[in-house]
Order: sequence, then structure tokens, then C-alpha cells
Amino acid sequence: MNTTLILWAPQLERAICHYLTAVILVMQFTHYQCFPLIERSQFQAFHKQHTSALGWIAGLPMVVDLLLASLMALHTRDTLWLINLSLVAGLWLVTFFASVPAHNQLTLGYDQKNWKRLMKSNGIRVVLCVLRSSILVVNV
Repeated sequence: MNTTLILWAPQLERAICHYLTAVILVMQFTHYQCFPLIERSQFQAFHKQHTSALGWIAGLPMVVDLLLASLMALHTRDTLWLINLSLVAGLWLVTFFASVPAHNQLTLGYDQKNWKRLMKSNGIRVVLCVLRSSILVVNV
């Protein structure tokens, strides 16, 4: 294993974790709050742009986050990094089994049921992200 990478991996993981936490907080408390305010006739175009942009803003960093979390957990076998990887796994599970299906329904147009489903699943992701950020800021 590359020693330089291992030396930098904890700081990179913490930085990406904090970045993703900031993104999820902005999404939950500002952006998603505006969904009901979007003109219904414009919602599908708005949502298409939203999901397209978010793929780069959050999707790519999530992949890097998963790789770094896995690297740290497998390389160190340290409880901190195993907990971190577990929380990352939880984020991926909530994302793909709750948030993505809600977004898929919203591509068809706004409806309050799917918006609330998205808000709830994203709320879980907020808690997981804030928990990870708190753990990593104290321990790394």
C-alpha cells in the first residue's frame, strides 16, 4: 500500500465528509424546502436540472468518500474507521433505497407525498453526515 496515500487518506476522508455534510445540509434546509414553491408546469425541467447538477456535486464525491472510507477501514482495522465505513454504508443504503426512488417519482412531476418521502430520507442522511463529521473532527 502506498505510504503517502495512507498518510493523506484520513485528512482527505475528513475533508470529503465535511464537504458532503455541507452539501446535504444546504439541500435539506434550503433547496428541498423550495420544491413546493416551483411552478408545477416548470417542476419537471427544474428537477431534471437539479438531479443532473447534483450528480457532479454529490455523486462523484460520494464515490471517492466510499473508496477512502473503505481504504481506511481495511488498512487500519481501527474502530474509528470501521464506524466511519458503517455510516458511509448507511448513507449509500438510504440514498439508493429511499432518496433515489423518491427522486425518480419526482421526475414525473411534483407531488407532496414523494417530496415528503425525499425530505424524510434526506433527514436520515443529514443525521448520518453530521454524526460522521462530528466523529472525524474530534478524532482525525
